[in-house]
Amino acid sequence: MTNELFLRRLRDNTELKSFDCVNSELNDFLFSDAKKHQEECIAQTYLIVSNEEILAYWCYLNDKISVSDMNGNRESFIKRIASRLGREIKDKEYESFPAVKIGRIAITAKYQRSKDIRLGTYIINYTKQLFVSNNRTGCRFITVDAFREAIPFYLKNGFEFISSRDRKSETRQMYCDLLQL
Repeated sequence: MTNELFLRRLRDNTELKSFDCVNSELNDFLFSDAKKHQEECIAQTYLIVSNEEILAYWCYLNDKISVSDMNGNRESFIKRIASRLGREIKDKEYESFPAVKIGRIAITAKYQRSKDIRLGTYIINYTKQLFVSNNRTGCRFITVDAFREAIPFYLKNGFEFISSRDRKSETRQMYCDLLQL
């Protein structure tokens, strides 16, 4: 790939040209829902563009990791999540921790599994850097709801499972601790 890549935030006037990541749900979100989610302040969508061709997109939205994610088991929550603070947690001190969720990551079919340009890893690293160096809201974790086929990608990029309660689901909740970078 010799063309320059540009990161752009989706705007109301952004012309969405063709994009196909082979997943109809992800394709449909970009064309049918992304702008509506921004208008409703639900999620913000970002694009990687080259020569006006959309190569990838992803969304950010607010999230949290809470005791309820561990079926209400506070001991599991403290052991897996709260222990990362590096200090003892008092009773009822924390019931949740703030996170940024990557709601969707979609890479055009042409660049999926490319060895030349790893757009998915770029997006993850960009997100980590953005929220470590420019953390404006007090965000400790990155979360994702990973499709089964994407789990190896997230594991390779430093994510862990939040709990085992969704191990038989189509998607798994995963997280990455921003201060462990």
